[in-house]
Amino acid sequence: HGEILLSLDRTDEAYESLRRLFQVIPNQEGSVLQTVRWLVERRAWPVVLDAEDRYASMFEQNVGLAYCAAEAHAALGENETVARLLDRIANDPAIDPPQRIDIAGDLESWGRFDWAERE
Repeated sequence: HGEILLSLDRTDEAYESLRRLFQVIPNQEGSVLQTVRWLVERRAWPVVLDAEDRYASMFEQNVGLAYCAAEAHAALGENETVARLLDRIANDPAIDPPQRIDIAGDLESWGRFDWAERE
């Protein structure tokens, strides 16, 4: 329903519809990541940021979710927040070198070559 509203440029209604997704998806990292990536593909930036607030601890711990949040903040011109997120990710000791290579590949597929280079 939300996707149809987005295609009709009824963004406020679409975002409200898309926010309801978080009432039905399991409160599990994989489900949240999959849903947030889907929202990023549809450029539903306000809904991505709502998810960032709702699942703050997941966004802190999961680099994929953190990059989704960075993408949303970048799209909204919130450059200081993007810089803070990218610095946090770059300095996260829990991310090992093989993971960073995988992450860089994902970022390149998003067209974020500058972010991939940081990895």
